Amino acid sequence: MSSNSAVPTWTVCEAHRPASARGLSKAPRNLMPAVSHQRHLKAAPAALIHTFLMIDTFTANLSSQIHPNLMEQLTRGDLPEWTLMSDGRRRVAWQMEKHTVLVHTQTGLRATLNDGYLTRVEVSFPRLVPLRPELQCRSEYDMCFRWESLYRILDTLVPNMRDRSLTITRLDLALTMHLDPRRVLALHRNARHPMIRRETEHYYNDRPGQQRRGPVPYNMTTLNSVVFNGTATRITLYDKVAQICKHRSEVPESHTGLRAEVQLKGAKRISKAFGKQEGEKITVADLTLSNCYRVYRDILTKFDGTGGMTVTKFNLATCIAVLERNPASWADLGGMHPLDAYRLTNNVSDERFRQMRREVNQVMFQLSSFRWSEVLPVDCLPQTTDIGEGGQVVLCESVPLSR
Repeated sequence: MSSNSAVPTWTVCEAHRPASARGLSKAPRNLMPAVSHQRHLKAAPAALIHTFLMIDTFTANLSSQIHPNLMEQLTRGDLPEWTLMSDGRRRVAWQMEKHTVLVHTQTGLRATLNDGYLTRVEVSFPRLVPLRPELQCRSEYDMCFRWESLYRILDTLVPNMRDRSLTITRLDLALTMHLDPRRVLALHRNARHPMIRRETEHYYNDRPGQQRRGPVPYNMTTLNSVVFNGTATRITLYDKVAQICKHRSEVPESHTGLRAEVQLKGAKRISKAFGKQEGEKITVADLTLSNCYRVYRDILTKFDGTGGMTVTKFNLATCIAVLERNPASWADLGGMHPLDAYRLTNNVSDERFRQMRREVNQVMFQLSSFRWSEVLPVDCLPQTTDIGEGGQVVLCESVPLSR
């Protein structure tokens, strides 16, 4: 990477920094900002679980030679901030390669070493502020602070890490929004996304993020998650409050807090999503708050492609869609969703069922006033929420974006 495209440091974010924090030429030695985050530290109670972070997880490949005596230092335990998880050999393309996995104690960052080179980095972006991982990204300055923390950590493994080139192979973008999850999840239960061909996955009665136990019953009570699991794109919509609450009885009857996560995999797909030309890779400098939100919004608004029109036909798909919007009628169908009842009682083929599902979803979007393009503004972040213990929802201010 050339000096012109180097990773943004504290001076790059000068325009986004508070006036009281300007003039710093480099990051403070500790992993907490000296001035700009003091207001967040005072305003954030310990019990509050902040979920307003544009980047959730990312993975990058690289090929950078490590410090000469790094392996000896790790073996002797001279680097207590790193934990040696595995040190052995594995088969890669019919050859045996030396494969070492390190985990950073404070942040959980995973680094993979192969034959004296750092080849892979995987990290949870919120944890790059290890003392207070719940600190929220509310500006480009906050984003830059986390990137600076990442490079300062990797400097202990590789010299001059800021001059190295990273190939981003996975990028998770996420927001927890002030939306009723039950309404949005029900609307997307039969939805299809143009970037994903696989069948939509539904998770009932299980807490989001946990593996299902046993078959999903037809007598479904609460839809917690809807997953659109594609090869290179994965979209997950789930009830964040239900995930935070330890017991189902703690979940409020009426609440907001919809978590929408977009996962992009593959360097080419990520570069294309960020508007790069063929063969051009994105850099850390491209992963600004504004750019990440633009990609996030572009992907989610593709759900709106089937909505926005008035229903002009009164057919079977319209009848099923109306029943889907009125759960009080499901008891007459044996507790089943109307679309499931249609499939079970008519013994239709898989192809016909998928066609009917597309038609029902189109009608449901037409009947609904929900539009992602209206929920996600163009020039600012949507209204987000912080989820506290017991499912307590705290609203956050809308954050304007720099152009």
